[in-house]
Amino acid sequence: MERCLDHPLFPNVTSLTLATACDDQIVRSLLRPGLRKLELRLGFKPQAPLLDALRTTRLTDLGLKRYNAFNHWLDLDVLSSAIRQNLKSLRLRYFWLSEAHLLLIDSISEIEHLYITMFAFKSTGQGRIVSSQVLLPKLSSLYLRATARDYNIVARDFGIQPRDSLTVHYFDRLMSFSKFKQGMTEILDSLNDFRAFSLKSYGLRGSHGYFPNLDDGRGYVFPASVIRPLLKFTLLEDLNLDLSPPIDFVDEDIESIIKALPRLIRVAIGVTNNRTFQCWGTRLTPSCLSLFATFARKLRYLSISVGAQWLELINAGFSSTSTSKLSSLQLNHSQIFPHVQEVEKIVSTLRTLFPHLREVGFKFEADEGQDISSEENGARRWIQEAFRGRGG
Repeated sequence: MERCLDHPLFPNVTSLTLATACDDQIVRSLLRPGLRKLELRLGFKPQAPLLDALRTTRLTDLGLKRYNAFNHWLDLDVLSSAIRQNLKSLRLRYFWLSEAHLLLIDSISEIEHLYITMFAFKSTGQGRIVSSQVLLPKLSSLYLRATARDYNIVARDFGIQPRDSLTVHYFDRLMSFSKFKQGMTEILDSLNDFRAFSLKSYGLRGSHGYFPNLDDGRGYVFPASVIRPLLKFTLLEDLNLDLSPPIDFVDEDIESIIKALPRLIRVAIGVTNNRTFQCWGTRLTPSCLSLFATFARKLRYLSISVGAQWLELINAGFSSTSTSKLSSLQLNHSQIFPHVQEVEKIVSTLRTLFPHLREVGFKFEADEGQDISSEENGARRWIQEAFRGRGG
């Protein structure tokens, strides 16, 4: 450590990451007035000399992570000592937060990026009434991994709302599906309370930890109507809905989304990793791909799973005048069987719909952890190889 501190370049260091919790004296010796980015693991309560050293910094980027398994609270003195009005980015991981913490965050007028993960809100009884003034006017992106209750406290009660990008990772493993479904609906409904509809990117991830052993999972999916509040954000360019259980879309729902959100450049819809809900399939058909080709003219990336009704799409007889800009198509768990003999026609149809397509991807047996017939695997690989490295 002494050799590091004596290095002639050390006084000029502007970014510092401490991967483990360190003694206060060590941390204090590493802090410099010129430091701009700090990643700090917090163990036990820091002492006054460290807090004084934090006050001498002019941080624009701060990350704090809980290291002590027995102390969940984020020390308010640490946060207030490290925060400056010119702070641009703040990341908080694995803490309990109270009204005092959120009020302090609300006061950072220059903050642009806020990332809070695996936190829990614990009220200290102070309460909060959202002011009519615009809070955090420069906040561009917000990432929250939280329960529906804690998300709503941050976004609605404390008015912490981003201008450009919102990603919510909803988790709550110890509740019934009906309550999980209610929480997910509340998260989406909260979009109605946004002060402005300027979002360009929206991501919603969620996984219910208990999966019933049922032959028919239709009672354990979200109705397509839950996404209606999203359709007000007409400037959206990036949409990612990765939910387990999935949203029960049909082709007509996709058409409504595309027409309401004409600026979409990147779309990912469906379950990417959960095996239980894969086996229940999707009600989307391959024909919905033609909707993306026709109406989503700015789309460059699409990740989706469709059923096996390929003949309807193949026989539709599309012309070769598509203006679609799509270059990457991830078909994930889409089923080709029983039309494995039609793979050449499928490839031809995809090339007609998407003349700039350079990549088609699937999930294979090793990815899914379940049995897939050799014919199905072969058809998927044939389609994938047909677009690999494809030129103009």
